[in-house]
Amino acid sequence: MTAIGGCIVPETDATAFDKVYEQYKLAPEVTRRRMYYETMERVLSANEKVIVAAPGVTSYLPLPELKRKAGAAAEGGNQ
Repeated sequence: MTAIGGCIVPETDATAFDKVYEQYKLAPEVTRRRMYYETMERVLSANEKVIVAAPGVTSYLPLPELKRKAGAAAEGGNQ
């Protein structure tokens, strides 16, 4: 959203692109990395399973179970 003449109006896709492009011209690698991280956060935030392909790492991270355990531990610590 952008304020124009005291009114708040939604940004157009072109305006948003122009803002990103200006930042890209100043620091291309930083902008690429930021866009990658933002995209991964948006895509993976709704996912409950994460599979990691790296040596020495458990390939499946049981996030739902870990969240439940963390929630139960936090509730137990508040009493």
